Amino acid sequence: MTTNLTATGIVLLIVAGNLLTVFVLLLAAAVTFTIHKLVERLVDAHEEWKRRRFQRRDLETCRAIDALGASGHQQGDVR
Repeated sequence: MTTNLTATGIVLLIVAGNLLTVFVLLLAAAVTFTIHKLVERLVDAHEEWKRRRFQRRDLETCRAIDALGASGHQQGDVR
């Protein structure tokens, strides 16, 4: 009888260990997925920031060119 209880206890410990291993692996997968999504959002935000910065720079350049044109300093204007 003691042998059966010992064998049953060992089997239960093995099953519990396997369940714990599966749980830890699932948890690691969830954490990895979450980190991946956060990095993806950071990269997207950075790309959007760069796009807006270059648009603003282009707008400032156009305004400067327009200001030069309005002040009579157009290219080819010989007076």
